[in-house]
Amino acid sequence: MPIRLSGINSGLDTDAIVQELVKAYGLKTEKYEKAKTKLEWKQEAWQSLNTKIYGLYTNVSNLRYTSAYNMRRTSVSDATKATVTASDTAVTGTQKLNILKNAQAAYITGGKLGSSVTGKSKLSELGFTGETTITVSQKNGETKDITVNGDTTITDFVGSLKEAGLNASFDENNKRMFISAKESGVDNDFEILAGDANGGKVLGLLGLDTALTEKVNGVTQFTAAGQKYAQAYAFYNTDYDTTYADIKSMIDVYLEKQANNVLLKEENESYQSTIDAAKEENKEYQKTVDQNNKTVEAKSAYDELSAALADKGVTIAELQARDELKAEDLAIELGLTTAVDPDVELSEEEAAARAEAEKMIADLKKVTEYEKANGTEDAPVDWAAIDVAALEVETAETQAKIDANKDIITAEEAKITANNEKIAENDAAMASQPAEIRNIATLGTEEERIAAMEALANRAVEAAAILADPASATAGGATKINGSDAQIRLNGVLYENSSNTFSINGLTIDALGVTGDGEANEITITTTIDTQGIYDKIKDFLTEYNSVINEMTKLFNADSAKDYEPLTDEEKDAMSDTEIEKWEAKIKSALLRRDSSLDGIMSAMINSMSQSVEVNGEKLSLSTFGIQTLGFLNAKENEQYAYHIDGDADDANSSGKPDKLMAAIQDDPDQVAEFMKQLTTNLYQAIDKKMKSTSLSSAYKVYNDKELDKQMEEYEDLIKKWEDKVAEQEDFYYHKFSQMEVQLSKLQSQTNSLAGMLGNM
Repeated sequence: MPIRLSGINSGLDTDAIVQELVKAYGLKTEKYEKAKTKLEWKQEAWQSLNTKIYGLYTNVSNLRYTSAYNMRRTSVSDATKATVTASDTAVTGTQKLNILKNAQAAYITGGKLGSSVTGKSKLSELGFTGETTITVSQKNGETKDITVNGDTTITDFVGSLKEAGLNASFDENNKRMFISAKESGVDNDFEILAGDANGGKVLGLLGLDTALTEKVNGVTQFTAAGQKYAQAYAFYNTDYDTTYADIKSMIDVYLEKQANNVLLKEENESYQSTIDAAKEENKEYQKTVDQNNKTVEAKSAYDELSAALADKGVTIAELQARDELKAEDLAIELGLTTAVDPDVELSEEEAAARAEAEKMIADLKKVTEYEKANGTEDAPVDWAAIDVAALEVETAETQAKIDANKDIITAEEAKITANNEKIAENDAAMASQPAEIRNIATLGTEEERIAAMEALANRAVEAAAILADPASATAGGATKINGSDAQIRLNGVLYENSSNTFSINGLTIDALGVTGDGEANEITITTTIDTQGIYDKIKDFLTEYNSVINEMTKLFNADSAKDYEPLTDEEKDAMSDTEIEKWEAKIKSALLRRDSSLDGIMSAMINSMSQSVEVNGEKLSLSTFGIQTLGFLNAKENEQYAYHIDGDADDANSSGKPDKLMAAIQDDPDQVAEFMKQLTTNLYQAIDKKMKSTSLSSAYKVYNDKELDKQMEEYEDLIKKWEDKVAEQEDFYYHKFSQMEVQLSKLQSQTNSLAGMLGNM
């Protein structure tokens, strides 16, 4: 902005004069700035209201479906044993439940270590200086090797266990390690195994070795930790060589049956290919047979009809041209009979004539259908050229081919059946083999199988030695609880799950404690319609609707604020903050007063809620269920469209009336649900229509936001235009005053020169 030095010669307050001269232009700018401010406030008012309308629209969308009202409530006769929740698909009624076993996560409590051991203690401090591998083997087949050495700390080992997928910690107060599976169930069980003698030593030093044998009723047997030896012991047969030979023999038999199954399945594929090819041929053969039969049948009908019409003076073509052809009329027309009273029983002669006419009509229909299917206008069917004898010969030959293929199909299917029986026998034989044999047989290479067989044979010999001398087995410092699945019996059917939570036919059952089996231990699950839940859902909907419609009504009926305009900075300076706040609140409250868009959406919502709907032939409305407005005379200001539920304890206006809504839900919940579905659908569609009714609004807007944005741009352009005009006028007047100052300066200089000359005379 240029620096202006004015009034030096004239002594005038040029700035004040210029501002007064351009004041009219400034008032224009101020006018549009105030209009822009009001428009901004109006946009904010609409945005706030539209958010609430859209929220109602979204919630109503979910109420248009039956699932919104399929609410269930479930109770259990013994809540200490189970908790049950029901979804909207749960069956109402009573069900019987037994909890046979709770799921258990596999858990190891380590033996107590020395009093000086901490998480920072190294294995070398505990007595191990070498290097070895510890394997975490999970029941699901996943394994993780952990390499440890003398520098490995207890904290390091715990971290490795966590990386292997377990929960693990070292309690320095109790000096024990605690390890568990992350999930319960048999499939999530795990073992911590030593790869060699050094590994066994490490597990012992960490208190994670478990006893391999125990005495039960005086009999020495393997513990859960020693099950790998118990399983291997089944293969023990005097010495290693015999043991290995037995294992190899079982593996060879398994592999032989497995290979035999592969060959049998390949044979079946070949047999099936032959069957498929024969069936495809028969499809084509059958088409020929069917077409020939149709042709022969049509030719026979044509010949018989032609013979019947030979001396009647009527052609087949003429009959085909008739719109309608009745047997009684045709019989008379062809002279087969004369008209008779329809109430009089036909004579044998009349009945025969009528039957002959009906036969002609049936033959005509066959001829016409054949001609439509096999002839054209340019190439009609040449009936004389049809050789029935040749067609019958071809049909017989083709049928013979079909029969031959059927014999082939039967023979091949018999072969497949025989092979499937052999496959089933082989599968049963393989499935009957011990798990160790099946696992070894599925290894990829012969080298891998040999190594596994040797390991199993060695373990069998070792198992025999352990049982022969139980003292040689480690006493073990850890206690292992194996993972187990939960078991329940619901309505007599057994279910198992890795966790204690079961989802069955709409029920979610959390098993808390064991009941035992049998009728005497059954607990009862009772599922009923959640009438209170349905009531609350309807009440919540009406509460939200009332909130929105009341605010809309208040905005539409607001007092006029036509004498109020947004304040300028100068006007604000002359008022207190409270006065400014009240002034602006007055304007904002009236921004949507008598707004046409607001009137449109209000009317649409009010009308949709007041409409009746038909359910099973009965006209129903909100008032049917004791839901109604208080009317203009009884309602509070701007709440005349709000709905109140008779008997609602939270509503002082209607709490003393009979509760029709709850009674209706209890009596016929399906009727209430169907009514609410239709009512909310009407409301949803009414709002949806308003959101899509004009190109002046964006998606999901019930007001003309695009039009308001355009008006905002116009105001900004007008303000810029008048600001430019003010600047132009200021420059114009400052230029004029500047020229005046220059002329006054020249005049002053001339005056001074003249005075000087006169003074020297």
